[in-house]
Formats: sequence, structure tokens, C-alpha cells
Amino acid sequence: MDFSIAVPYVFDPADGLGRVAFCIKFALISEKPKLPAFSLTYSPEPGGDGYILNSILYKDIGVFIMHINFGYIATGTVDKK
Repeated sequence: MDFSIAVPYVFDPADGLGRVAFCIKFALISEKPKLPAFSLTYSPEPGGDGYILNSILYKDIGVFIMHINFGYIATGTVDKK
């Protein structure tokens, strides 16, 4: 399990610090000789309804290392017409 904190810097539309992001990563499946490792990352939006889910596949193949990421971002808002 990993914890991380990110403080982004926003260049556009105005320079300044963005929202702080907290992230938790869980290693669910360890790498096996024929199977990749699998991790899941969850990052809630502090003070909001949004969140990010990201899955990570990781595999050593000889001298190469392969990473595949699939993610979902929920903003917590719904556009109504």
C-alpha cells in the first residue's frame, strides 16, 4: 500500500497552486511468471464529490518493463439541460 500527496501548479487560466490530491494505491496481485502484477489507485477530491480510480498492470519482459494504466475520473457534477 502506498500513500501520496500531490500539489499541482496550474499555468492556465491563472498561475497558482491547484487542489491538493491524496492518493492511495493497493497492490492486489503480485507479479507471477506468466501474469502481470495488478494495482488499484483511489484518489478522492478533498472538499468535493469527485474522485479518480486507476488500475495498473505491470510486467517485466526480459530487459523491458511494461506498464498499462486504465483510469476513470468522476467530477461529481452532472450537467442538466
